[in-house]
Amino acid sequence: MNLAPPPTPFPGFDNSSTESSPEEFLQFLREFISKSLSAGRIPYEATWITVITTLSDHLLASFNLPGDVPWSDLYAKVMLMDATLEVIHRVGGCVDGIFTAPGDVAVTLFARLFKLCFVLDLWLDAEPLDETMDITPVALRQKVFSVTIGILRCLGSYLTTSADTKEPGWQILRKILLECLNITDDLVSNPQPTSPIAIMIFSESRIHRLDDMEPPDPDAPLVLIIEHASQVPLVLSILLEISVNTITPLLLSQWFITDLTRRLFETLTVVFNYTFSCPTTSAIRARALFKIVTCINIYSKSMLDRTPWNHILYRLLRYRLDEGPLPGWDVVDKLLCEIYCEGVIVSPTKAEVMVVISSLQTEVWRDAHVYARTFRVQRRL
Repeated sequence: MNLAPPPTPFPGFDNSSTESSPEEFLQFLREFISKSLSAGRIPYEATWITVITTLSDHLLASFNLPGDVPWSDLYAKVMLMDATLEVIHRVGGCVDGIFTAPGDVAVTLFARLFKLCFVLDLWLDAEPLDETMDITPVALRQKVFSVTIGILRCLGSYLTTSADTKEPGWQILRKILLECLNITDDLVSNPQPTSPIAIMIFSESRIHRLDDMEPPDPDAPLVLIIEHASQVPLVLSILLEISVNTITPLLLSQWFITDLTRRLFETLTVVFNYTFSCPTTSAIRARALFKIVTCINIYSKSMLDRTPWNHILYRLLRYRLDEGPLPGWDVVDKLLCEIYCEGVIVSPTKAEVMVVISSLQTEVWRDAHVYARTFRVQRRL
């Protein structure tokens, strides 16, 4: 990674491109945020596009996979990424129309941030981490995701074009959401890969085996490498997580993406069924199902109706009762309990309710806290 300051001057700064240490450049970014991005709305200028693209090309293009180096050795890189994300967040909030400007800046940023979410998810199983660290993989992942949703929801608030834009924000948002759904469909419909694959984002032919193509540049913004089939559920759950959190609460442009919202309804069920049975690790399945069920919960609340997903939640409940405690599944168990204790889920048939009660009556889980959670489910049923 090139840690020198961007070769293009930022607005309000001198035209210096001298080399600097990571610490000096981090201080440069912090001062830039403080001096240039803390004064309310800023008129659009093309220079701001250069600021965003230069920083993202230098600092968000790639991130180490777990196993390459310890997280603690990435301190300088992580801090610079965090500052870059803050710049993007502030620019999006200050500069009028920045994400609808010509040049596909929003599309490229989405692709980079989507890839970062995936890599950071892989870090969650990598190694025990010191929670006293300034930024953990969880914290950085949350910030990447938050900035991603901020960009997409910002696009959804633009219904018209201006003198500086070639298409309204809702059209760019629609393009991105459609790509999320298309990638999801392609991954689910393709046979399980036996070798690493590349996802060519915003391409007509998206899924390619690396063995059958020239090695792509992994740092290219529109290329995502999946090293193993077990990682596919993570990619699917991230795409759904982005889509659902973008469209809820309702956007000003909701009318223009209604068909995609309906399609997302069907995709949630398809991806749940795929993730439930596909070959993957227990930890990845748990994390992916947690995200998918969270998406279902958010989406169904926006619809004011969870009935279409009763059978999905019941299936997952039965699975957890039959399997008992598993490492990494506590988040799923807690989420299921919260959903059922809200009192709005009804199992499809009385016979299925009796099966669940029977399972609870023969409870053999050793963890008293887990048993307390399942007992609360029994009372609701």
